[in-house]
Amino acid sequence: MSDSGAPRPFRIFVSSPGDLGEERLICARVIESLKLEFARVARLEAILWEQEPLTADTGFQEQILLPSQTDIVVILIWSRLGYRLHSKFKQEGDDEAPTGTIFEFRDALEGRHRNPAKTPDLMVYRKMAEPPKPSISDRAAYLKTLDDYERVEAFFNSAFFRDAQNEGAFVGAFHTFKRGAEFSENFELHIRAMISRRLGEQAAPTPDRWKGGSPFRGLEAFDFEHRELFAGRARASLEVREALRRQAAAGRAFVLVMGMSGGGKSSLVRAGVLPDLVQPGVIEGIGLWRRAILRPGETQGDLFRGLAEILVGGDAERGLGLPELAQDGSDAAA
Repeated sequence: MSDSGAPRPFRIFVSSPGDLGEERLICARVIESLKLEFARVARLEAILWEQEPLTADTGFQEQILLPSQTDIVVILIWSRLGYRLHSKFKQEGDDEAPTGTIFEFRDALEGRHRNPAKTPDLMVYRKMAEPPKPSISDRAAYLKTLDDYERVEAFFNSAFFRDAQNEGAFVGAFHTFKRGAEFSENFELHIRAMISRRLGEQAAPTPDRWKGGSPFRGLEAFDFEHRELFAGRARASLEVREALRRQAAAGRAFVLVMGMSGGGKSSLVRAGVLPDLVQPGVIEGIGLWRRAILRPGETQGDLFRGLAEILVGGDAERGLGLPELAQDGSDAAA
C-alpha cells in the first residue's frame, strides 16, 4: 500500500507472441480475477499491447510501457521469438536486431539488475507441445518454421539460461507446459505467490462483483453473458478449444461435446468455451468472430433452413449471426 493509504499501482507486463493467443488471454483473465483479491493493497494492471491506444506514427516499443518499468514480466514462448525490430535496437555484440520477445526479455532482465529493489520479477514460460508446421510442399514456409524453432532452441541454450563454461548448467529458470489447461492452473498459482511476495500483504476478502441479477441459474444453462459466474470448468473449456484448434488445422473445424442429459454441456460451450474463443488472437490470424446457437428441438421443419434463419436474423453489433448474407434483399433462408 502507498504512503497515502491508497492501493498502489502494480503492473504486470505480458509478452506478445502471435502463436500463443490462448495463453495471453489466460494471463489477462487470471490477472483480472486477482484484481479484487488484492484490491485493498494494489491496483493490478495487465500491460498488453492490444489494449493500448497505439498510433501509426511510431513503433510498438516506443508507445508501450517498457517491461523494465513494471513489477512483473511474463514472457511466453512457443514456436518463434517474434518479429525482428528496427536496427536501432541492436546492442553491442549483436549480429542483427533482436526480435520483439528478445527485446522484452533483455529489457526486463537489465532493468532488474539496475533496480535496487530487484524489479521487475521475470517469469518465462515455454510451451513444449509440437508446434504447427506448414505442408512440406510449401517449401519456403516450411523452412521458415523450422528456422524459427531453431532460434527458440538456441535462445533456451544461450547464456541467459545455461553456463557454457560449466557443462551447460542452468543459470536461469523457466517453466514448461504442454496444454493451456496446465498453464492456466500453474500461472494462477505462480502469479498470486509473486504478487503476495512483492506486496508483503495478505489479500483482502473478495467483494461481490456480480451485479447482473441472481447468480443461481436453476435448471437454466449458463450463457455467453454469464462468463464471470461460470466457474470450475476451466480445464474442460481449454480442452474443447484446443480440440477445435487441432480440428481446424486439419481442415475439420468441428468438435462434438457429448455427455449425459443435464450434465452441463450447454453451459460449458456457451459460458466456458465461446467467450474466450471469440477474443481476437486466441486463434491465430482471426480477429473477428460471429456466433449463433441453433437448438434443433426448437426448429420447425428443415434444420438447415432453421440455421439460415438464425444466421441472417442475428445482430452484427453484438457479434451474432451473419445478417450481411441478406443485405442484397434475397431470401437467404430459402
